[in-house]
Parts: sequence; structure tokens; C-alpha cells
Amino acid sequence: MAWTEWVGYGASLLIATSLMMSSVVRLRWLNLAGAAVFTAYGVLVEAYPVAVLNALMVGVNAWHLMRMLKQEEHFVLLPVAGLDSGLAAQMLAGHEDELTTLFPGWRSVAARGIGTTVILRDLTPAGVVVWSLEGETARIHVDWVRPAYRDLKCARFFLESMTPSWHEAGIRRVASPAGGQTHRDYLQRLGFRVDRAAAAAYVRDLAPPS
Repeated sequence: MAWTEWVGYGASLLIATSLMMSSVVRLRWLNLAGAAVFTAYGVLVEAYPVAVLNALMVGVNAWHLMRMLKQEEHFVLLPVAGLDSGLAAQMLAGHEDELTTLFPGWRSVAARGIGTTVILRDLTPAGVVVWSLEGETARIHVDWVRPAYRDLKCARFFLESMTPSWHEAGIRRVASPAGGQTHRDYLQRLGFRVDRAAAAAYVRDLAPPS
């Protein structure tokens, strides 16, 4: 098999993988990469119609990505009665297996008087966070975001928005369980570190008051 065929297979794999992405941004990036490799493949095998088509796809994906990156989004935190409230329950419906993997015992937090917040992103319900204050720690019990919005923006907005009120309450750190490698990677990208004193927990110190 000629090495150029492997280039074509690689491009096909990138484009096929992009179609499995729930995040539109990730879909666009992978599709752009696949189209770029297909463009090179078309030139290498002198299939110029293939090269031209995929070069156009590179341009289309790049245009959409620039629009997404420049678009100013609006976030709002909406307190709700709990996980059994209409909005939160509707958002989490059908995701029980994932929630159980990430946050074992998540159902029990609904009846414990814990704060529950829905994150709205451009007026669309995007995520649910359940948290409580324990001494100097704000403990996250559930931190779930709809697949299309898993780009850390919701989490960063929640943490930045809650920090001032947490400072007033004497909170110095945020703690979260970590269910699985993907969730651990997510927490590390947010600046959390392993809490050696608590098994399977990650912590992040609050930014000092401004």
C-alpha cells in the first residue's frame, strides 16, 4: 500500500471522528484538520477536484470557527430549588449513567438542602452545579454540563461568579470529586489539584479578593 493511501485514510478518520463530536467547536476543528489532510492527499495523488473541494471545506470551517471565537456570549447563574426542580430534572433526564459514574450518590444530594444552580448560556440551560459550604471549603457535589457546551466556559463563569460571595462566607478553597480520567483532566484544566488528604477529591484555592 502506497504511503499516500495512509494519508487518505488518516483524513477519513479525522472527518469521521469530527462527526461524533457533541461540541460544535471540536467538530469544526477536527473537520478542518481532516479537510486539510484531504486537500494534501488530493494534491499528492493529483485528484484536484478532491483537493479543491476540501480546500473550500477548510475555508468554511475556519470562517465558522472565527465567528464562534469572536462571538460574545452571555452567561447567567439561575438558583433553583434542587435537582428535582423542573428545569434541573429536565436537563439531567437521560444522563443518569454518566452522572452516577462522575458523582456516585448524586441522587441523595437533592434532599439535603444543598445549593443548586443552573447555568444559562445565551439564555439556554447549559449546566447544573450542586454545591455546599463546609467550613472553609465550597464542596461541589454535581457539576454537569450538556455535551454541546463542554469547553470549560460554563465552569469558569460559575467559579468566577461565586468567588466573591464565597470569600464573604470565609471560603478559601473549592473541592470536587473526580470520576474517571476524563473528569480528572477537566478538573486539572480548571486549576484543581489532587487533595492528598481526601481520597478521589480535587481542590482549587480561591483567587484572592480583588
